[in-house]
Amino acid sequence: MPTLPVLNRIWRFTLIPGLLLCGGTTLFGCGPKPIADPFTVAEAEVAYARGKRFLEAGQDTLARAEFERARGLDPGYAPAYEGLSLVALAQGRIADAIRDIRLAKLKDTNYVPAWIGTGLLYASAKRYEDAIVEYQEALRRDSDRLWTKEIYYHIGQAYLGLGQIDRARESFAHALILDPLYLEAAHALAQIPAR
Repeated sequence: MPTLPVLNRIWRFTLIPGLLLCGGTTLFGCGPKPIADPFTVAEAEVAYARGKRFLEAGQDTLARAEFERARGLDPGYAPAYEGLSLVALAQGRIADAIRDIRLAKLKDTNYVPAWIGTGLLYASAKRYEDAIVEYQEALRRDSDRLWTKEIYYHIGQAYLGLGQIDRARESFAHALILDPLYLEAAHALAQIPAR
C-alpha cells in the first residue's frame, strides 16, 4: 500500500490537473463539437431543392416558405440564405436580399451560388463591373466546375449591360463550349448581332 507522501504526490500531480483539464474543456467549450444530425441536413437540402423549384416556377411565397424551413432545420445551411436572397431579389426587397446573401457567404465562404447571387444583386442595380468581379470570384471558388457554365452566362449578361458585345459573345460561347445544350446561353448568343 502506498504511503501518505506518495498518495499526496499522485493527488497533486495527476488528479488535480486532470480534473482542471476536464472542467476547463467543459467550461470553455474546448471539447469535441457536436456533429450535425444527418437527417436534419438531408431535410434541409430537400426543403432547399423544393424552394428552388418553386422559385423557378414563379411561386415566391412557397419558395420562401421552403427556404425558411431549410434555415430552421439547419441555421448554418448557406443555401437556405442564398435562396431567401433570391426570393427577396425577385420581390424587389433589395435590402433583405443583400442581408441574406451576406449571411450565406458568412455561413460558407466557398458556397459558389452565394457569389453568383451577389453578382446578380449588383447586376440588378446596373453595377455590372462589380457583378463581374463577383462572378470571377465564383469561378475561382468553383473548383469542381459545377457552376462554371452559369457563371460564364452571367458574365456575358454583365458584359452586355456594359455594352461590351465582343466580351459578352466570348462569355456566352464559353458557356456553350461547356454545355452545348445550354439554351439560355444559346439564346443570348443568338440575340447578339453578327459582326
